[in-house]
Amino acid sequence: METELIRRARQYAEETFAHPEFKKYIYHNLDHTLDVVSAVDIIGKQSNLTEDELESAVIAAWFHDIGYISGSANHEENGVQMAREVLTNWGTSSRKIKEVTDAILATRTPQQPESLVSNVLCDADLYHLATGRCQEKGEKLRAEMTLISGKEMTDQEWIANTLAFMEDHHYHTPYGKTILEKDKKKNSKKLRKQLEQQEQTQRLEDLEGQLIKSQQKVEKSKAIKRARGIEINLRNVLHNHLLLTGIAAGKANTFIAINALVLMMTVIVFLFRPTESSKLILPTLVLGSTSLIALILAMLATQPSVLKGRFEKGESDKQRLSSLFFGGLYKLSFENFEKAIKEVLKDREALKRSMLKDVHYLGKGLIKKSRYLRLSYYVFILGIVLAIATLVANELLN
Repeated sequence: METELIRRARQYAEETFAHPEFKKYIYHNLDHTLDVVSAVDIIGKQSNLTEDELESAVIAAWFHDIGYISGSANHEENGVQMAREVLTNWGTSSRKIKEVTDAILATRTPQQPESLVSNVLCDADLYHLATGRCQEKGEKLRAEMTLISGKEMTDQEWIANTLAFMEDHHYHTPYGKTILEKDKKKNSKKLRKQLEQQEQTQRLEDLEGQLIKSQQKVEKSKAIKRARGIEINLRNVLHNHLLLTGIAAGKANTFIAINALVLMMTVIVFLFRPTESSKLILPTLVLGSTSLIALILAMLATQPSVLKGRFEKGESDKQRLSSLFFGGLYKLSFENFEKAIKEVLKDREALKRSMLKDVHYLGKGLIKKSRYLRLSYYVFILGIVLAIATLVANELLN
């Protein structure tokens, strides 16, 4: 039965909850208040409240969350101040005002009710913990807390916190201790099972994450080993190219000395030939000419390879020339060379490309030297053959 005072309290609460400030309160709103009022009626009757005490409990239920209009902090004190002011204006007795305000203050966590009316309101405020809407109401509270604080809990964190709260909480009325506590424990068991499932899922995810990290480490280790193997092979190839280039240069220098000696001897023979040595003139000219050609080819074989091309600023990994190859370094100032080297050292792939370019250009230079040296051999051999053939022919004709 709704008394005049309860009706006025209901209207005042409904007007308060209609304020735009309550849009952000997904849990502490008119719907929650209606549930608490309904629970007060059930628990109050089961607790044998008098009509006057039940009226006080219902009024306290309507007013217990109106303080949220000023914010969630100290909302019980704000609600008490609002309730005391409006009840005083309505001419309510000081006894009833104290009964209502004490009940509102008792809902502060942890709950510490002293009067029977306070016990009923506290049990009604958390009545949902023992109902089938426990999780639904909990999710609304979670959404409200996230919206206000800006921090979101994981499912596992929320269930753990809710479960801890439910295990620490105790109902105060005889009805709450016998009936509600039993149903609350059922909900606690459900939450405990969900938490165990969440923890098991988390453990599996952690194990999966560790497995993925281990696989990534193994793959990374393999990639590093492959990269090191490639770099070692490239260094070996570079070393072989340099060794072969040195061998080719050594042979060319030897051949230069030989051809220079032969050429000098043929010049001496030609310039200071005795009269009876006229038969040697033609063979000497043939041998001297071929030695001169062979000498020139051998000298070309020792010529350093200086490549044509240019470096694009900031594009050392895309340029035609390697920033590490001596044939291109002379084109760079020290500042640009330093920049190019730093860019190469930042990127392992860029370093590999530079090494590949070095191998390529050294190989091209080696082929060029080998061709000149081969031609020099052929010309020298041809000169000796022609000189001997000319000398034999002169002997046979004379």
